[in-house]
Amino acid sequence: MAYPGFSFGHKKIIPATIENVIQDLANQYNVPVFRKTSCLVSYVHGLERDYNAHYYRPNEVGCFSCSMKDKCFAFKTSLIAVNYSILPFNHSVVNKTKHECWLKKKGICEFPTEDCSNINDCVIQTKEQLTTADVRCIKWLTGMTVDSDFYESPYLSDFWRVR
Repeated sequence: MAYPGFSFGHKKIIPATIENVIQDLANQYNVPVFRKTSCLVSYVHGLERDYNAHYYRPNEVGCFSCSMKDKCFAFKTSLIAVNYSILPFNHSVVNKTKHECWLKKKGICEFPTEDCSNINDCVIQTKEQLTTADVRCIKWLTGMTVDSDFYESPYLSDFWRVR
């Protein structure tokens, strides 16, 4: 265990006082600050969006003060309902309003927020049983969030195997 006696959850919370110090220093030195690592990585690599599609939950993750905000929101606005041939399972792309994340719906999300019940725009929809690893790959490949009854697993499903 890296930190004996400490248990770290899905989200790492820092006190507002520390966050304010970091933000003040960032402003002073003109350095962007990111709340999500994927936003930082996407920014540094010049990607056109956050590869984890956090822009579906903008209030929760601080999109409105993020350096990637314009790129991510432009990408999300440009999404259209077309199927992605790169996905190796039956699916459709549908425009949803007030979609609720399956983790919140099932009551297994550690940190549900209002954004989790107010997902709007195009989403990948499938009846395929997915893992959370599958969902992450789908987000990376398409930039969309997923409407599927998925379960927690670090493993990809067999349908990703090239035959």
